[in-house]
Amino acid sequence: MLLTLTARSLAPRLGARGPMAVSMAELPRFVFQQTALRGLAVDTSLLKGWGLDRLESLRTQADQAGCPCLLLRESFPVASGHAPGAHFDEAMKRVDLVARAAHRLGCNALALQPDCPGAQADDRAFDFHVAFYRRLIERLDRLEVNVLIEPAAGWLGTPQWHVELVKKVGGFRIGTLPTFEAACRTPDCVAALRQTAPYAGAVLASFSNHDVPEAVLDAAAPADDETSDEKPGRTTKKKTVRKGASASATATATRSRKKTARKPKAEDSPPPPSRFLDCVKALGAVGYEQILALDYLGSGDSVAAVNAARKQIETSLEAT
Repeated sequence: MLLTLTARSLAPRLGARGPMAVSMAELPRFVFQQTALRGLAVDTSLLKGWGLDRLESLRTQADQAGCPCLLLRESFPVASGHAPGAHFDEAMKRVDLVARAAHRLGCNALALQPDCPGAQADDRAFDFHVAFYRRLIERLDRLEVNVLIEPAAGWLGTPQWHVELVKKVGGFRIGTLPTFEAACRTPDCVAALRQTAPYAGAVLASFSNHDVPEAVLDAAAPADDETSDEKPGRTTKKKTVRKGASASATATATRSRKKTARKPKAEDSPPPPSRFLDCVKALGAVGYEQILALDYLGSGDSVAAVNAARKQIETSLEAT
């Protein structure tokens, strides 16, 4: 497998200021140096307002850093389940724009998620989705960009319908984009990946804080008085007490803050059991050898979490 990283995994650093900040232009080199991963999956939300020149510049910098942009993922669901008409044309226009961006970045694939929130399967809507992606494949053939379908939020995201859509569209430029997150929403994540991974051009290895050793995140966490625990990578100023305030009031406030910080919230529930390595093993069981993009969705130090997940994957693959 080719281990890569989603750019959104480092979103807190991309939006930070100060020494923690990393720009999109610096991201490929940063990823290669800090995580040893050799490729990026980029979300369109991170490229808002970019022109062709900036896209080509990022492509050059990524190639030179040894961490090329391999996949462009549309951040928002595509309204592909409509009959030909205004909605159909609008969705096609948007995807055309994203596909050109993928081509400029040097990506060999474009990832799209059908907009299908309903729980009840609809054969007529399914036919509209098939027609949309068939038309899209024809239009993108000249760009030599493949299309990968991400699991939808509703019925079209179930493994059976997900695979059926790819089969019905047909051709060698269409495939699935399974995600660990979507697989874990099904009754059996291993079975879901066994069904969808054989048709995949890439897989998003989604994971969160509970999927990596707690000690890793604790060791990487900055001191409480230097950063906010809501926005990783952003610093907050220490609160100062105005002159004239009593020392006892200050001490009481300090003790109160410490007590509050240590007291668990009543509504907190234990994290779900990690199925991260189960998902990795499921890919190995079906002989998957394509792109595996680590996709960190947690709130801790992203670099530490990504490196911990990478080591888990490498150890798991070596053991098989």
